[in-house]
Amino acid sequence: MPTPVVAVLVGVLVVTLVVFVVLVVVLVRRLARVAGELRALEQRIGPALTELQARAALASAELDRVGEAMDSGWRDPTRGADRSTG
Repeated sequence: MPTPVVAVLVGVLVVTLVVFVVLVVVLVRRLARVAGELRALEQRIGPALTELQARAALASAELDRVGEAMDSGWRDPTRGADRSTG
């Protein structure tokens, strides 16, 4: 009588293996599709990101310049007060 039990176990293992292989194939296909979409998105937003990086560099340089001016005793022309002393 162990033969039917072994047959059932082997059948269950084969079905489990087939399900696992199908799952892996589906996941790999989805991953490939997502990778393609990511590449397309990167190409679409790449120029905008480059422009933002350039603007950020300009803004950083301007902030550095303003900070240095304030550290050296910059006066607010609208108030006539020395902002460095509070």
